[in-house]
Amino acid sequence: MKALAWTSLALLVGAACSSDPSATVAVTAGQLPAADPKLPAFSGWPIAFAIDNDGFDALDCHVTVSRAMTPLRTMVVAADLELGTCAVSWDGLDESGAYVSPGVVDVHVDVAPPVDEEGAELSVAAFADQSLEVVRLGVAQVDISGDQRVGLVYGAMGGDRRSYYRIPDERPVWRIGPDASEGAGAVALELDDGTPRALPLPWDDLSSPPMDGASDDGTEQDTYNLPVAFAYAANIDFTVELNADVAGSPAGGAPQVTPVRLVAPDGTELVDSDGAFEAGAWITARSSQALAPSVDRYDLDMQWRFEAQTVDGEWISIPGAVTTSHRIYSLAGVPRWDYDSDQHAPWVEIVDVVTQWVDGQTTDPVEVAGILTAGVYWDLGLQYDRQSGASSYTWYPGFGWSGSQFDLTAFLGREDGDIINCSDAASILSTYTNMIGIDFRYHILQRETGNSFDLNYIKAIGWDEFDETPFFSGGGSFRYHAVVGPADGQIYDATLALDGDGDPLSPPHTELLPVDMSPADYLFDLSSQHELVAIMEDEQVEIR
Repeated sequence: MKALAWTSLALLVGAACSSDPSATVAVTAGQLPAADPKLPAFSGWPIAFAIDNDGFDALDCHVTVSRAMTPLRTMVVAADLELGTCAVSWDGLDESGAYVSPGVVDVHVDVAPPVDEEGAELSVAAFADQSLEVVRLGVAQVDISGDQRVGLVYGAMGGDRRSYYRIPDERPVWRIGPDASEGAGAVALELDDGTPRALPLPWDDLSSPPMDGASDDGTEQDTYNLPVAFAYAANIDFTVELNADVAGSPAGGAPQVTPVRLVAPDGTELVDSDGAFEAGAWITARSSQALAPSVDRYDLDMQWRFEAQTVDGEWISIPGAVTTSHRIYSLAGVPRWDYDSDQHAPWVEIVDVVTQWVDGQTTDPVEVAGILTAGVYWDLGLQYDRQSGASSYTWYPGFGWSGSQFDLTAFLGREDGDIINCSDAASILSTYTNMIGIDFRYHILQRETGNSFDLNYIKAIGWDEFDETPFFSGGGSFRYHAVVGPADGQIYDATLALDGDGDPLSPPHTELLPVDMSPADYLFDLSSQHELVAIMEDEQVEIR
């Protein structure tokens, strides 16, 4: 591809219209070889000429944009004689207000003393010419990938709480394109009438992807913006498909004579590419710093800019940029489940809540798990069943306590209300932690003889007071109790707060939410019969 040619003329002209007959002026063309007036955030096309003035008190610049000898737009501005410049900002429109179509245009400037009388003849003191190329630059698709990307699931596709949709790994997560209902001239970058297509913001429905019943899988395929998830501080690749579509003319705005290249967004570097613009090409920008450094929800704006090369080999920034917005969930790690069904991938509805609980405070798994324990205990509006201690969303299929099953769909829809027991709290907490990369398993506490064990003062989830008899009947014992924790046996419990003042048998009480507690310490605070309580089961809850 050849660099766009431009010309400049420097004329020294005696100024018959000046009070000084020896006054002269010289004008030299500047350079901005290419631009796209439809590029988002386009701020005008700076057309500049240098003026060497000697003797004129004032000069006007008459700048005309033409194509094939036909004038498209004329702009008149006063020269800045102090700075020695003659500059206008062209918006890429012709005299009628329509966008000038892609291709090379000629720019001519006449520099002359101001004309005081209407219709007076222009007395040109100097002139110059340059050529510019109108182009169409854009991004049609963005894929976000990396070794630690985690697949996300929507748990209620199309509003159906029993229908799951896992975002395909091979599907770009951001795309613009024409819908079948649009006119025949509609293309990726533009509507049928040439209006630039609006760029999609992150999809904000946490339960379902955008739907389109006409597509093969029922989801929107034309214009959408889906979230992604990574383990925190992961290297992230943003791969974009370049596009030069003009309404009615796919790729019709591609540069023809001017070298143009893509510039990597801040915090990224191009991978195996010099960024040369070619319609349909895919170019990858890899993060050179941690873009999602902690456990949090990040809304990142990636600014894709372009540069054009002058005949001197200099690369000049093209006004405007394409800014694609992306929602990235940064998790504590890659989830590890004993099960591989779609239900066990991280649900958007859950990671959105959990990452905002953590809110970038930490990446330490113990601290993250503690924040989640507090979130379940305080923030979900749940209450312990003080009537009978029965579970609402969890069951054990056999006669023992193994094979715990959790109806996550029913829980998220609160199909059986907000009243729960310890099995439910254990299922919720272990599910939430596992989905963001912390491997928690449930454990069952039971008296070795199989009888109930007595309780110290506790404050059950959703209740305000400490009580050693938490049931309305006055009962003060558990037949069993479910907790969760990692393989090392530390205890986390979102069902209840303990009295952590060292004397859990009597008031006053110091609230202690069980987080990373040793089994011995936890049992001591929980029960006066702690020496008789055994810890059984070490399994992941299964989502059904």
